[in-house]
Amino acid sequence: MRDTIRNAVPSPGIKLTDRSALGLGAGYVLSWGLRPPASQAPLSGLPAQESSLLRLADGVNRRAQALRSRRPALSGLAREAETAALQARGAGDDESLAQHLLELAASLDDALALEGA
Repeated sequence: MRDTIRNAVPSPGIKLTDRSALGLGAGYVLSWGLRPPASQAPLSGLPAQESSLLRLADGVNRRAQALRSRRPALSGLAREAETAALQARGAGDDESLAQHLLELAASLDDALALEGA
């Protein structure tokens, strides 16, 4: 039984043949050579990262514009949302403003959803 186990374990003196070394080298070179350049990466060309508050303000502003065009009767809510989005652009990371923007986003979503009902 021990002889079978010894024969199954490769010896530490395994040598690569010239063909296998050439194959390994060619595979490595091709794997790097077939990759697109970094300028074509999926995330290249994106703007610099904005804060989450600014992304939220942009989303609120888009919702307000959609509400203004679809339901002109609710232009007061859209105006309030646009004003809060402008304030967020000038403010730092203000938690109370973020909470207000979240509430406005929910209100705008509800108003836009009622349109379809």
